[in-house]
Amino acid sequence: MSRNHNEINSDKTTGPVKQQQTRIELKYLLDNQQSCAIKEWARKHLDSDPNCVPRGHDHYDVSTLYFDTQELDLYHRTGRVGRTKYRIRGYNDRETVWLETKTKKKVVVSKNRSAVSTEEFDRYLGQQNSSGARLEEPWSGRWFQDGLSEHLLIPIVQIGYQRFARLGVFDGEAMRLTIDNQLEASHATSNQLRTPSHERSIATPDILELKFNNQMPAPFKQLLSLFPLTLHGFSKYRTAVEACGIFSQVPEYHSCA
Repeated sequence: MSRNHNEINSDKTTGPVKQQQTRIELKYLLDNQQSCAIKEWARKHLDSDPNCVPRGHDHYDVSTLYFDTQELDLYHRTGRVGRTKYRIRGYNDRETVWLETKTKKKVVVSKNRSAVSTEEFDRYLGQQNSSGARLEEPWSGRWFQDGLSEHLLIPIVQIGYQRFARLGVFDGEAMRLTIDNQLEASHATSNQLRTPSHERSIATPDILELKFNNQMPAPFKQLLSLFPLTLHGFSKYRTAVEACGIFSQVPEYHSCA
């Protein structure tokens, strides 16, 4: 697995046109008391994420647009289009848009992502290209656009939330702790990330994620000894689809493999 600390230190790491990363992500659900206590622990043991606003604080806003087929094959896990999630993500002021795929196998998460300017995004995937036509000139999100076309993916739901984020390095290994809350969701009708004001609030526990590249760092082991928690497979996408009533019945699918 990759040991590039920059790949885990921030959700908004800059780098090559198409970044690739693989890391371990452990997910837990927290009640309010647990969430407050773990945030205090994190403030004592980890550093603030430099992308938090205002600088030096420990949270930022995230908006994510998820794609699926018309029949919701990813939601229903039919296997027709695999299990890779395609999503568009924006942070805070959204001067940059991130095109991302995510594949998870147990606790190992693999991602591909590219950062594009809002102008570039608008030209190729946004309002200026509302017809959906594939413009032939090269651009940094071509791989993402081709994936949408290959799998016949369309925008399904947009999710917004606030993310508490702290990070650090222990024995040369990068580690990252996030807690997401205040989830909102709305049915998506275009490739555009909308202002979260029209979204529906979703009552969920806070979502803790511990992220690291190889072996679990000792500080995280200490955290889990102080707060006995149970691993959870919570999915923001599936929760949002259900909260917004976006359902489609599809026949049972049996793979020939």
